[in-house]
Amino acid sequence: MSSFYVGTESLSMITDVISRYLLVGFDAFGFEFPNEIEILFRGESDERIFKGLAGTNLSALEARYGQKGAAEMYDGKDYEEGHDIWKSGGGVQTWHYQLLKSLHCYLYQCSEGDVSDSPIYEAIEKLSERLTKYIVFHLPEYKEAEWK
Repeated sequence: MSSFYVGTESLSMITDVISRYLLVGFDAFGFEFPNEIEILFRGESDERIFKGLAGTNLSALEARYGQKGAAEMYDGKDYEEGHDIWKSGGGVQTWHYQLLKSLHCYLYQCSEGDVSDSPIYEAIEKLSERLTKYIVFHLPEYKEAEWK
């Protein structure tokens, strides 16, 4: 397995979603975030949330490639605000799919060493699971399937 530094755009989108949820709550997304997100990030700035996510990714790279190799991969970019995740019309939106893909990418890239035991990894994993359920439960095929 190889690892890479998750792109700034994906990390920023995850940051924006966490920040927006902490600001607005359930009504922003239609599903509850895990309590671990509240515990880890409540009161933190977007930049600190981003750096926490990026730091966890960097730890996985260090576990895989050592400090020198990981440092060469790190792009040094910072949080970029402005992801259009606020569009809501009920049900699943296009950005939900991109967010889920970004969460899956992040989790895969952070699965080196013991990083998967870290609080941030575990919180993002639970967020990914809840988003997956939200998307599946809103699929027409799921709604039409029999409950038997």
